[in-house]
Amino acid sequence: MKTINNFLLNHMIGHFLLGIIVIIFLTGCCTQAPEPPIPTTPEPPTSTAPDISIHKAASKGEINVVKACIAAGMNINATDNLGRTPLHWAALNVHNSIAKLLVKEGANVNVVDNEGLSPLDYAENETFGYLVDHGGKSGTEIKSERK
Repeated sequence: MKTINNFLLNHMIGHFLLGIIVIIFLTGCCTQAPEPPIPTTPEPPTSTAPDISIHKAASKGEINVVKACIAAGMNINATDNLGRTPLHWAALNVHNSIAKLLVKEGANVNVVDNEGLSPLDYAENETFGYLVDHGGKSGTEIKSERK
């Protein structure tokens, strides 16, 4: 009889301990420290900037360099020492594909340089029509609207 009682006692203790383990597991025996936040850093530009300025690339008709400048995050509306943007230079040198690319990428078609001229004032042929279709105005029109 003693053996049966020991067996039952051990069996009951085993179930009791198992129950306690389940309760601890379900309620959590200890709290875990929250995971530290993952530091976020801004995404780097998709490529590195070329050694040539976007103004010079637009002036020379180097469309792949202009694309690389845009991909590197260069400001397509930045002005040079003459107050000209890359769009001014593309229009002045009749680089139609570059002018179109710059407009599609958000270039301001109504910015005037230090002489008061807009990209439209420099444009010829296809670029002239494209700028007009995208709201381009002459420097004179822009100046008169500011008054």
